[in-house]
Amino acid sequence: MDYLAEITKDLDAELFDPDTGLTETGKEVIERVETAFKQLETAKKALREKVLQNMMDIGIVMISTPSVKIRIKDAYDREGVDTARLKEEQPEIYDEYCKVTPVKESLVVKVG
Repeated sequence: MDYLAEITKDLDAELFDPDTGLTETGKEVIERVETAFKQLETAKKALREKVLQNMMDIGIVMISTPSVKIRIKDAYDREGVDTARLKEEQPEIYDEYCKVTPVKESLVVKVG
C-alpha cells in the first residue's frame, strides 16, 4: 500500500457519532493524518533549507526543469504597523483606521 493510502485509510468511515462524539476510528484517523502532516511539514522545511543553502553555496539563484522551478527570492525589509502600540498610545487613530473583516469558522486540531 502506498504512503498516502496508508495515511488516509478509513477516511470514509464514520468519524463522528452525534450521540457519543468522536468515534475510535475517527480519533485514529485524525491522529494519523495530523501526525503525518506535521512530519511532512518538518521534512519540507528541512529540504527547503538544504536546497537554499546548497544553491547559495554554489552561487545558483534559479533552477528550472520541466517539472521543478526553484528561485531564491532576495531578502527584504517589510514594513508594518505596530498595532498593539498604536492601540495603546493613540487609540483614537487606531479606532478610526481599524478595519473589521469577518473570518469563516475553522477547525483547530491538536494531537499529542
